[in-house]
Amino acid sequence: QDKIRSLIHDEQYSQIPVELQIFSLYPDIDYILLINKSGAVLAASRGDQTGKNVSTIPDYDPVTASHALELNSVQIQYNHITGKLNGYMPLSYPAKHNNLHTNSENIIFVNYDMAASIAAARKIIIIQGVIYLFFIMSGTALLAVIIELLIVRRIRHLLDLTRRLASGDLNARSDLHG
Repeated sequence: QDKIRSLIHDEQYSQIPVELQIFSLYPDIDYILLINKSGAVLAASRGDQTGKNVSTIPDYDPVTASHALELNSVQIQYNHITGKLNGYMPLSYPAKHNNLHTNSENIIFVNYDMAASIAAARKIIIIQGVIYLFFIMSGTALLAVIIELLIVRRIRHLLDLTRRLASGDLNARSDLHG
């Protein structure tokens, strides 16, 4: 935000499109727009949206944008159908219009395609789940072996001793301790 503010000098928007193009080099960002309060696109990172009205931008929500301006806070929306994340950032800076010093209120609108990021996160979660499952199964198998060694073998020895006693061997003894 500060970087964009430093580029704006007395209604000179000549540097903004270049700067927005640099910001939009991230492949998942569809576009970044600088939109004034009346809904005109002042600068755009991609495409030929400069000079158009926001009503032609499919993901732009004017209600959320005006809410961001009123509260002077960043507003973020996620569209779970398209997998796109939309950000509305208010940008207010001093401007000179007809020799009057005013505050110019604009919105920076970012449209970010989250589908690839969500797919990558899903893949990581599945891989982690398989790894955790492997460790849980290994721990369960180790626990089964320990139970076999400590408990089941002793019970089998006592069963064998009981059978020998039942068959009449009265000299049978158990050497189990503990």
